[in-house]
Amino acid sequence: MLAFFENIDTQLFWLINQSWSSAWLDTFMILASEKWAWLPLYLLIIAYFIKKFRHKAWIFIVAIIITVGLADSISSKVFKPLVHRTRPCNVQKLNARTPDGCSQSYGFVSSHAANHTAIAALTILILGLRRLPRFTMILWAFIIGYSRVYLGKHYPLDVLCGALLGLMLAYLALFLLRKYRFLQEN
Repeated sequence: MLAFFENIDTQLFWLINQSWSSAWLDTFMILASEKWAWLPLYLLIIAYFIKKFRHKAWIFIVAIIITVGLADSISSKVFKPLVHRTRPCNVQKLNARTPDGCSQSYGFVSSHAANHTAIAALTILILGLRRLPRFTMILWAFIIGYSRVYLGKHYPLDVLCGALLGLMLAYLALFLLRKYRFLQEN
């Protein structure tokens, strides 16, 4: 059964990394995978929290920082050493798409996916985003996860499980914010 999922994961990886690639997309995906490229979005999220919650905004900003810190720590210090799944760029014969090469650390679960899904989900949940803003946040997290597969840094299952970790931690943070009455239920 495990071999079945591993085979699907590998086949989907090859589709994204090789068949669905192009020179112009390489540049976009490298940029999408770079966390500092999203600094304007992070600042916009902080500004929106300040606008909506004023003097209480710091509570939600700290909640997001803690949630991302947990997502990053759990993915890097628990799952990666426990699972020992080698990154595809260290196993497969790939076209080099990134200037920084391939990390020697393990790949399961994707920290990028966990961290950015946690930010997106918690932002949506706290702010009660609807329609276009919600879709934009989901698309943003998806593009970052997709870029990790496209660049050969992760298999799709690494990204999916990282996103699930980020989502679970976002819901845990929401639960705690509501339990301690920092946020009222909508």
